[in-house]
Amino acid sequence: MPDLPVVGAQLTVLDLPKHRDWLIEKNRDLELPEFCMADILAAPDPFIDMAKKALDGW
Repeated sequence: MPDLPVVGAQLTVLDLPKHRDWLIEKNRDLELPEFCMADILAAPDPFIDMAKKALDGW
């Protein structure tokens, strides 16, 4: 059987800690939907900091 593609995920920043090991396991693609929302784009620093902390080492 040929190698199957690796599934990525769209997760919120708040969900990253729950799924961190799964993401890192196969170096999965990740989409963070918060950074498409106008109110978050007006002040993204807290979300950026949370994402960096949750994904440290990935």
